[in-house]
Amino acid sequence: MLKLLLSTGLLLLSVLPVSAAGLSLEVGLDVASGDYGTDETVTAVTVPVTLAWSTADFDLALTLPWISQSEGTTVLMGGRRFGGMADGLSTVGGMGGGRLAAAGSSEGLGDVSLESNWAFWSSSSLELSLLGYLKAPTGDDSKGLGTGAWDVGAGLAVRRLLGDWFLDGSLRSILPGDNGDYQPDPYWEWSAAVGRYLAGGWNVSGGLEGATAPFDGEDDALELVGRVGWEGNDFGFGGHLLGGLSDGSPDVGAGIYIFHLF
Repeated sequence: MLKLLLSTGLLLLSVLPVSAAGLSLEVGLDVASGDYGTDETVTAVTVPVTLAWSTADFDLALTLPWISQSEGTTVLMGGRRFGGMADGLSTVGGMGGGRLAAAGSSEGLGDVSLESNWAFWSSSSLELSLLGYLKAPTGDDSKGLGTGAWDVGAGLAVRRLLGDWFLDGSLRSILPGDNGDYQPDPYWEWSAAVGRYLAGGWNVSGGLEGATAPFDGEDDALELVGRVGWEGNDFGFGGHLLGGLSDGSPDVGAGIYIFHLF
């Protein structure tokens, strides 16, 4: 499965125009801890490795996450973790019905994702982009490392430049697949942030991120997130801090990343 997905991703990369393209490799380290509305506190460490191909107005990114997590009744859907059930019991009614069994401490490859961003309209101060999303079931769903199903999604992103300041916003709809044991509801992911470009290649931003709950009876996710980054000609790094504002989010989280442009 992984070999097939990598081959597909490389094939998609190969059809983009080489003259305006650039290849980059990013490696991150993310740590998050919380109970996600369940009876157990889950601490997870994720190492995402992302290979991206970019043109002037199009980005395509293939992400392979390695995950280590403690025991809990949660499931990782794409890059976001959700509580399976508020009290570990099966839900009733709705497309989100089904039981998510508690998984022991585990580690391994999570679900691989392919994401696209097409800036279909831009001016000197405004950019509108269409977002695409595809997730493959490469993670072990019995261990909570993935969902055991294919997911697809689409959305819209906007960036407004105000001198050295910028406003970012995004909204994306995810249609999760059915793995045979439980069927998550379609859900929305969103973000809103304000930031500033600083001297010397630095930038900072802060805002809110969240998602609607894909399981009946669970709380929507809501987080306060602060980010900082630095970018040079062919190298960059950055990080973030996260504070959960609802039971659908981790209590705390942090992450760092480093990337290289080829």
